[in-house]
Amino acid sequence: MAYTAVDQGERLKQQAGIRSVQLGDMRVSYVPDGAVHLRARDLFPDTTSEVWATRPEFLNESGDLVASIAGLLVENGDAHC
Repeated sequence: MAYTAVDQGERLKQQAGIRSVQLGDMRVSYVPDGAVHLRARDLFPDTTSEVWATRPEFLNESGDLVASIAGLLVENGDAHC
């Protein structure tokens, strides 16, 4: 799926959705079950507030990075792992 610049900026501020890819007979799905909000400077301590001020598309309305927590579902025919 292609994203426009506006869609991409909004997408980066939200929890991820389910995504799947078909690889031959196998289907792999990214299945999110939560999200965490992280302070950018805590995660990347070598950055500065000025760096993040120039990249607001990566931060939500509270100024945090949003990271999804998820698992992978692998389906191959009738087998699910």
